[in-house]
Amino acid sequence: LGDYSSHRFANLNQINRDTVGDLRMAFALPVPTALKGSNVANLENPPLVIDGMMYFNDGWGTIYKVDVSDGKTGKIVWVADPAIDKEAGHFIVTRGIAAYGNRIF
Repeated sequence: LGDYSSHRFANLNQINRDTVGDLRMAFALPVPTALKGSNVANLENPPLVIDGMMYFNDGWGTIYKVDVSDGKTGKIVWVADPAIDKEAGHFIVTRGIAAYGNRIF
């Protein structure tokens, strides 16, 4: 919707029943913290895409900002690591991130 109402809906029409079969992976990025301290990658949260930048987080709360503006490649711009001890055996599960203004939480 383009607002902060948290409906998780985008009024986009490029992907529909006729075009969904044409979808292909555009690029892949290594997420070095995804498997730290675990044998399962915890990347179950929906990403946010704002002005050509994609934001997502891993299960440790590490947030990644990726430039996806050309639609064909992805380049990590920055990583915000909350400095949780990933070797201690305590696995943290996060349920997503949010954007407000120019901040990502």
